[in-house]
Formats: sequence, structure tokens, C-alpha cells
Amino acid sequence: MALCPTCSTVIPCHCHLAPPVQVRPGVYLVQETHPCTTPPGDRPHHREVRPPVTVAESLAQTVRALGGLWDTQRAVTALHDTGHGQGDQRQQEKRARKAMRDLAQTGLLVKTQDRPVQYRTTEK
Repeated sequence: MALCPTCSTVIPCHCHLAPPVQVRPGVYLVQETHPCTTPPGDRPHHREVRPPVTVAESLAQTVRALGGLWDTQRAVTALHDTGHGQGDQRQQEKRARKAMRDLAQTGLLVKTQDRPVQYRTTEK
């Protein structure tokens, strides 16, 4: 925290200023400076903040890039490579199967086999 040189009010850290404003889907602007410290005619400094990528979004990006057939192990490997490899093997497999079900609901994957579960991509 600091004092504003213009109005002598306490300037909180950036996480206590105005909430982020969504400018397009998935992209938010966060005000970083106190309004009094901005020179007249200048816009407040902003930075883009992206919300964390969900497991399904991460897998969707990989599926679109690679295409083909997807089973649980391939999804687990892809999610691990994108930073979603937390937990033991059982938890990772559950997370991967859930993400594949979510992608099947959106139409990106189509289920071709039940046990063991297998999907194929609809886009390439």
C-alpha cells in the first residue's frame, strides 16, 4: 500500500482495486494504478488477466491439435503435459474421463467404445 501523491488517500494493492472487467470471452482487464495518479488524458494502466484453463479446455486444445483416437491413458498423458497431472493415477484417470465426457457433450469427441472407453475426434 502507498499514499496517492495527488489526493493523499491510501492506494491499496492491485488485488483490492476495482474488480476485473471482461473485455472478451476469457480476457479480463485489471486496473493497476490509482485513478488520481494517472495524468489527465491518459488511460489507466491495465494488464490482461486470463482465468485458469480448465481441464476440459486444456484437453480440447490438445485434441484439436492432434486428432485421432483418445483413450484414458492418452488423455492422462496429454493433461499431464499441460500441467494437470496432480494426484495419483486413479485421480488422473477420473479427471481425464470426465474431461472426455465433457468434450463428447460439446461434440468434439464421439464415443466409439465403452470398456475400455475410447473416443475419436469429430474435427481435424
